Amino acid sequence: MNEKKTKCKAIFSQKLAGYLLMRGFVLAESRKDYKNPEKNLFFFFESPELMEAITDYTNKQER
Repeated sequence: MNEKKTKCKAIFSQKLAGYLLMRGFVLAESRKDYKNPEKNLFFFFESPELMEAITDYTNKQER
């Protein structure tokens, strides 16, 4: 059995998760944060494009 595991990137910000969804990235999973049940965690399939989009988002937020 040769299973290929896909890495996921955990996103803690709902705004960032929404931004990534609007950019067309696929949400792999979402669930409650067990450390802070009032918050959600969002998991996206990790790729160079995803990391670039996260960088773009954080650069825009710093301005």
